[in-house]
Amino acid sequence: MADEVRADVGELVRLASAFDAAATGLADALRAAQPAMGVPAAAFGDSRGGRDLARSWAAVAEEAVAPVDRLRQAMETDYDRLLLVAAAYRRADEDEAARMSGWDAGPPARGGADGAGRQGPR
Repeated sequence: MADEVRADVGELVRLASAFDAAATGLADALRAAQPAMGVPAAAFGDSRGGRDLARSWAAVAEEAVAPVDRLRQAMETDYDRLLLVAAAYRRADEDEAARMSGWDAGPPARGGADGAGRQGPR
């Protein structure tokens, strides 16, 4: 007998929605933080060390955006994939329900350990 895999379609959809909300929140937070990350060079002073620090800060601030954006994109991809999985399980459940509705629940047939069995299609 094959093992059966079950999934709660509603929970998959709720999980997908959580990923979507998290990705949206991450994008919003990144957008909101970017202006604060753009520190003017004058804020670092007018010495050579200040200019070097300003350049380093600008590079770090720019490099910080890419990994956060990749994380956002991954979460959006997971959202899409979870919805596809939920749809596949829903479709499989509907197909199985349609297949089972074509069977007659008549008297038990001989054969099973509990004496249960099915009649053929109507």
